[in-house]
Amino acid sequence: NQPKAIILDTIEFWIKKYWDTLEKVISKVDIISINLEEAELITREKDTEKASRILHKMGPRYVIIKKGVAGAELFGDGKKYCAPAYTIDKVIDPTGAGDWFKGGIAGYLAEINEVSFDSLKSAIYYGTSLASFSLEKIGTINLLPLSKNSIEERIKKIKETEWVIT
Repeated sequence: NQPKAIILDTIEFWIKKYWDTLEKVISKVDIISINLEEAELITREKDTEKASRILHKMGPRYVIIKKGVAGAELFGDGKKYCAPAYTIDKVIDPTGAGDWFKGGIAGYLAEINEVSFDSLKSAIYYGTSLASFSLEKIGTINLLPLSKNSIEERIKKIKETEWVIT
C-alpha cells in the first residue's frame, strides 16, 4: 500500500550538518511540520508566510509551522490557517511534544483516510491535544493511560479558544 501522505519533521542538527541530503528529502514529502526556528533556519525568513512559500517551492504541498504557545500555522492550497495552542499551567517536560503533535496528525489522517487542507486543520487539533498532554508529565507517563475521550475533551477546549482577530 502506498501512503496517502509522507510527513517530515526535522531538527536543527540535520539542517546544519546534512542540508544537501535533507533538501532532497524535503522535495519528496507531502507535509513538512517544523517549528518557527527551523523554518527560519531553512528559509532565512522570519515571516511565516514567506517561509511557507519557500518551503512549498521545495516540494511539500502542505507546510505546518509550529509556534509553541502561539499555536501552529498551516499553509497549503493557497490558504492559511492559524490553529491555537492549548494552554497548560506548568510545562514539566517539553521533550517529544513535537513528535506527539505529528503523531496526532498522522493518526487522525490515517483514521479518516483523507489528506486535504481541511482534514489537516482537524488533524492539528488532535496533534495539539496530544502534545499538550505530553508536556504535563515526564516522558510518556501522561500519555499511556490517555483515553480518546480525554483527547476529544481537550480538543473541544482548544476549539473554544479560536483566534479572534481584532
